[in-house]
Amino acid sequence: MAFSRNAARLGWLLIGPLALQPALLATALDAAAKGLDRSAASLLTQAPGPANAGIPKEVQGWADGAAAAYTRGDPAAALRLQRRVLAWTQANRPALDVFRARAFINLGTFLNAVGQQQQALAPTEEAVRILRQLEGSQHDARPFLAMALNNLGKFLGDLGRHQEALAPTKEAVQLYHQLAKANPSAALPLLRETVSTEVSYLQGQLPLLPEARRLELLAVFGDGWQLPFSQAQQGEAGGALALFTRLNRQGLLQDIQRNQALLARSGPQQQSQLLARKEQLEQELYRQLPQVQPRLVEAAQIAALLPTGSVLVEFQRYRSHDGSTDQFGPPRYLALLLRP
Repeated sequence: MAFSRNAARLGWLLIGPLALQPALLATALDAAAKGLDRSAASLLTQAPGPANAGIPKEVQGWADGAAAAYTRGDPAAALRLQRRVLAWTQANRPALDVFRARAFINLGTFLNAVGQQQQALAPTEEAVRILRQLEGSQHDARPFLAMALNNLGKFLGDLGRHQEALAPTKEAVQLYHQLAKANPSAALPLLRETVSTEVSYLQGQLPLLPEARRLELLAVFGDGWQLPFSQAQQGEAGGALALFTRLNRQGLLQDIQRNQALLARSGPQQQSQLLARKEQLEQELYRQLPQVQPRLVEAAQIAALLPTGSVLVEFQRYRSHDGSTDQFGPPRYLALLLRP
């Protein structure tokens, strides 16, 4: 459930953050780490479409089987099936073809999942190359280009090449925003992909940066993070998107602020050391805290941890977006409620 009001009228809502949310978030992250990462499914190109035209049932069966194997946690089996798909594709499909690009995207995903991060780059880069040439002539190429760029950024980040990961990640976020604005009926899932892409990158980067550089990185992605909150009152799905954004993006920023407070509470001798080596210690402290390992969480995971009969209330300040003018309005506050 979501309620939105003008910021000037509800300033009293920001008396203080709830202490409940960080503890719940940490527990949910721990639980999520024991199963399949829910964000992993977004790396796959599973949706049927025009690109599937003319694909033999046997080949489509391999592709579907690969996606199913990956989803159930067997990336090795997925990789074996996907190699069959790609072999058929290279022998039977045009060089510039959306289905071919999708085959490369999924191959990169499965290679990364079995620990072959370096090998995952080449097929993903090839998918980007193909889709860049197709996006002007085939309307279904752009969503897959955004996905390929998202994956490329993730894989580069997994290899520790964070500076190189920024450009494709930023472009993926921009494409998802453009697609959401151009397709209002599909805006919610596209905005969710935007949030997932941006947050996944920020989770790996913000904790490792000194405080002075965090705002600079956040500014790179612009104000698009506020778009999901403008959708909060568009039914249950809109509220779910707003809460997903709140828990992951804003929750990450709160975690960092809370961990910075640990530095301030250090003893005199430790404070002296921290001041002398501030940037290095900020990074090392954050790496050592298990509750903030990069992982997207779902509202359902948080809800499952709430006591019976309780309610979690999250307040979010944002600027509402007017789709007709593509402008952000004055600040507002949003109250998000989550029950078990």
